[in-house]
Amino acid sequence: MANNIETIFTHDSGKLGIDEKSQLYWNDKLVVTKGMLTLQWWVSLAVIISAVSTLFLAVMSGLAYWKPNSSNSDECLNKNSQIMEQPVVQQMPVATENIIKK
Repeated sequence: MANNIETIFTHDSGKLGIDEKSQLYWNDKLVVTKGMLTLQWWVSLAVIISAVSTLFLAVMSGLAYWKPNSSNSDECLNKNSQIMEQPVVQQMPVATENIIKK
């Protein structure tokens, strides 16, 4: 057991403590906080393939956003300018003859 375990949390089921070396203790018993996790080779390969494909898709999305296709770039600019020229809010006609005055 460790010499100086300082209690940092108490509960009905026990107490959590820490010593000078920053090791955790539950009810004065050392809690294992380090351990190596080894994966099978195919799991590691799947993680690597997923990361590479995600990076590739992010780069392609960024390129598509910043550089439009050169064959229709003028058409895109014309559509964007037409969209910007349209009014954002359109007024609705008011039917005054249907309003009942009291």
